[in-house]
Amino acid sequence: MTRALLFLFSFLLTIDCTAQQPPRFLHYTVKNGLSQNSVHAIFRDRDGLMWIGTQDGLNSFNGKNFIIYRHDEKDTTTISDQFVLQIKEDKDGFLWIGTRNGINRFNKQTGKFSRYYISDSEKHIFQSDYNDFFLQEDGNVVVSRKHSVYIINPKLNTVTGIKAPGNFISSWYISSDYKVWLINKHNQIYTSRDIRNGLFEFAGLSPYNDISTFENTEINVSGDSIIFIYNKETATKLFSYLVRNKKWKVPLTLPAPVIHLSAASGEVINIATTKGILRINKKGIANIIKNDPRNNNSLPPGNILATYTDVEGNLWVGTAGNGFAVNNLSFENYLIIKSPVTNDVITSVARSGLKIFAGSRSGLYVIKNYNDAFLQKEFIPVLTGISVTALTVDHFQNVWAAIQGEGIIVINNQGSVIKKFTTKNSLLHNAGIMHLATDSRGRILISSAYYFFIVPSLSEKWIKFSAESPGNKIEGNYVLSSFEDREGNIWICNNAG
Repeated sequence: MTRALLFLFSFLLTIDCTAQQPPRFLHYTVKNGLSQNSVHAIFRDRDGLMWIGTQDGLNSFNGKNFIIYRHDEKDTTTISDQFVLQIKEDKDGFLWIGTRNGINRFNKQTGKFSRYYISDSEKHIFQSDYNDFFLQEDGNVVVSRKHSVYIINPKLNTVTGIKAPGNFISSWYISSDYKVWLINKHNQIYTSRDIRNGLFEFAGLSPYNDISTFENTEINVSGDSIIFIYNKETATKLFSYLVRNKKWKVPLTLPAPVIHLSAASGEVINIATTKGILRINKKGIANIIKNDPRNNNSLPPGNILATYTDVEGNLWVGTAGNGFAVNNLSFENYLIIKSPVTNDVITSVARSGLKIFAGSRSGLYVIKNYNDAFLQKEFIPVLTGISVTALTVDHFQNVWAAIQGEGIIVINNQGSVIKKFTTKNSLLHNAGIMHLATDSRGRILISSAYYFFIVPSLSEKWIKFSAESPGNKIEGNYVLSSFEDREGNIWICNNAG
């Protein structure tokens, strides 16, 4: 996972992987900075940046912030139309964005768009959709239409048209080396080893008369051997053709009309319907993801316009009017354990052996055998009547707890207090401790309102860092937190930077 998206998942603590929970989604809308709430396309580029195509602009999303790209009639280097239908990336790292009017190549380094059309006349047509296009290994782009395909060569700025066999093609599938599968309104299936030579081979008839309703059939490929074909008008069946065996499987009946289909991983596909998302594998419907009006973190309500699974298995969902949402597999492995004190605030969590210690404004608690699925999970009080601001565990499994107004107490794994550090018996200037951490050498790192300390052990002398400390001078004070990287460097966050 890229650093830009880590924040999406870092706050989740996986406690019980056996917990049966509905899929949990994080939602993003115009309130978070998205340009518009109807999302038709989602894509992740090679740098880990997400791209969201809406009816009012293209959005880049780094996991926190959005940058919006819109059409400007006076600037030909902007996107040709802000109604985005499709997003892909070529081998050179250029993004290709299909819109309601024109297809665009986007240079992420310059922030400029280059516009392409299959004919000059389409530049002046309000709606000439570039939804179905296929990127080729040689850098060309193949745009499919009902009667023909068009090969755009962006280097030479040329367009070559190739007419399809028969009349009115329902759907095309073109791989990155120009191999083709198509089906027409007569249920005839054709294939071509290389569409550039214009030669098509008849691959047979579909045995199902209702597979083709002219323009509404779509083809996708999952795995090496199966072509999935579905009908978006009757929208109740999924048809699978085994390419290697040249046989049709029994159609899979679907519980709702289909809106969008996309490959997930291996031979799993996602089918977006009017009633949720179907996860399909070789055996049939694996599971159904639905909206739960009682749960704000469930699948967004309404029609799903697009689904996208990135390289880490995160499921991104574009909706009609409700923005987009993301689900990670770890989101499903959670269990909520509530404090016994109403409206309590949990400030910190640390693990010592098979125990989880939780600090809150009401006290210090322990959760025993947290990984045992058969035991009830609850907070057991260790110390009450105190406010814990930070926790860490040293190499001896002792728990160090920062107590508001008191200092630091050290508790062994059995819950007994073995040491106290206060302003009277330590270098603590006051009890305002912001953060505790343990580095790879077993030293305790203390971030406080005035100083940063390194504590080698319970009995050794503390090392103080501050703006006034000779030999251990750091810029600023008011240290908020610290972190040790993989090289053993200590990073300190404070009011100076």
